Amino acid sequence: RQVDYQLNFVLTETNTLTAGAQFNAEDAQSTLDPLTSQENLGIFVQDQWQLLENWYAGVGVRFDDHSRAGRAETYRANSVYT
Repeated sequence: RQVDYQLNFVLTETNTLTAGAQFNAEDAQSTLDPLTSQENLGIFVQDQWQLLENWYAGVGVRFDDHSRAGRAETYRANSVYT
C-alpha cells in the first residue's frame, strides 16, 4: 500500500516551493519468516529557483521514519543548466 501527496506553491514567477508526504506499508512472507511487515513515512520540502532562462537551482530536505531502519534525514542542493 502506498499513499503520496504533493503540493506545489508558486511563490514568484521564478520560485516554486514543493512539499509533500509519502507513506508505504509492505507485507512479505517467506519460509524463514512467516510474516514480516514494514512501514515508511517520508516528509519533504524543496525550494527551486529559476536563476536565468536556462539555469535552475534548488535545495531540499527529506525526513523518513522507517519501522525497521529507523529515522533519517537527507539533504539536497542542485544546480542545472539546460
